[in-house]
Amino acid sequence: MKKQIVKAISLLLAAIGVGATMAACGSGGPQVNDGTLNIAFYKGGYGEKWARKLAEDFMAENPGITVVAEPDKDLVGNIPRYLEDGSKYDIFFSHGIEWEVSARMGWLEPLDDLYATEVAEGVTVEDRVLDRFLASSKFRGQKDTEERYYKLHWTNGVGGIVYNKKMFEDNGWSVPATYDELVALCNTITKTKIPSPGNPDETVKPFVYSKEDYYWDYLVFDWMVQLCGVDALDEMLKLQTPEVFNPETSEVVKAQKEALSKWTDLVAKMPGNSMSNSIGKQYDIAQADFINGNAAMMPNAQWLEQEMLANIDEEVCVMAMMPAPVLPDAKKGEDGKAIRYSRAVGADDSIVIPAKAPNKELAKKFLAFMCREENAINFSKNTHGVMLGLDYDVEKLNAIPDSTEFMKSVFEINTNSVKYDTYSSSRMRLDGKIKCEWFTTNGFAPYPEIVKTPTTNLDAIFSDYYNHVKNNWKAWGGPSA
Repeated sequence: MKKQIVKAISLLLAAIGVGATMAACGSGGPQVNDGTLNIAFYKGGYGEKWARKLAEDFMAENPGITVVAEPDKDLVGNIPRYLEDGSKYDIFFSHGIEWEVSARMGWLEPLDDLYATEVAEGVTVEDRVLDRFLASSKFRGQKDTEERYYKLHWTNGVGGIVYNKKMFEDNGWSVPATYDELVALCNTITKTKIPSPGNPDETVKPFVYSKEDYYWDYLVFDWMVQLCGVDALDEMLKLQTPEVFNPETSEVVKAQKEALSKWTDLVAKMPGNSMSNSIGKQYDIAQADFINGNAAMMPNAQWLEQEMLANIDEEVCVMAMMPAPVLPDAKKGEDGKAIRYSRAVGADDSIVIPAKAPNKELAKKFLAFMCREENAINFSKNTHGVMLGLDYDVEKLNAIPDSTEFMKSVFEINTNSVKYDTYSSSRMRLDGKIKCEWFTTNGFAPYPEIVKTPTTNLDAIFSDYYNHVKNNWKAWGGPSA
């Protein structure tokens, strides 16, 4: 009778959108026979279906366990208070969690035992996490004598140029493999003068983008790493000397400046390549322009299809992601071909358990359950292409039923690229002294400022930041030379 009541409550909660009840006795760890698990997740582009499904499947394995998964659009701002004061929540899924600071304050539960939990025979959570994400999940917390795991990476995403595959096929346009081909494509689109569905007096433009201008980072940073390589970027991010910011000698800074220059030539100096006032558009308006056929391409990431799913007309738009077109001086592999790089978009998204969580052991069991291969596949299916920060079986990933063209393209890029991120464990980065994405003067917003003034002196901007860092290095506590 008790199980029937619990199940009835679960179905009621799911029906009204409050949460889902689930049960699980996943592999490894202490057996949990009753209790309630409260999860808060950021309400954003990944939707809610993944959380509901994960909760339902977990319940099916653990009768008597209640899991309530709640979306919260204000979670980023609420988490610091929840962690410091305590709350009902046992797990947080979100971007913007300053998890190192929280670990330093003693607000997070260490996760070493979770990482050691078996999720399949002879396979632990640590084995499932992508190697690149292991080091950036560790920190030396308040009472630690050595580094410990304090987070799971939530996602390992893909960003760059999303294109309207149907429009490309209808017009006989090829997906550009190189920067020069991208420039030529933009020229072709503008000269073709296709009437815009949204405004007959306008023509379809190559690009639309929004005031969420950081979406361009996904393309520009891929270009940067094409030029400098992952090893050089990783070495720079150790922040061992101010000279890593020297635009005359730093391979990474020179690469970023060149990548930004290529973007300037393509977008800022060619306003006809984009819909008018793109830099001032709300992101949802820009995305609507794209799916309604007013532009052929837009900078975005793996959440776009999920966000726009209810509004897409496949007679107008079938979207897909293209690999970053290759710059002329991109690094080449032993086969003589340019190495494909892809930023791990969402690498700073975190999954953490509060130190004051009411049900920490159940929370760890839930996360171990999530790390099973079949549940990772379900996550990607229910988010239309978003991948967890885990190792995937490529054949199983590609065998997801009813995968869209967008999903297939995201999976292809993610599994056939060298991944990178801009994470740094340097104390100067954690204290907010140094930014580890744009190596330019604090407060400089590359895209809107360059759109406004396409002749911006990039050399001066990068040099100014180098001098700023060099002059403050000692005061910030930077490593001695």
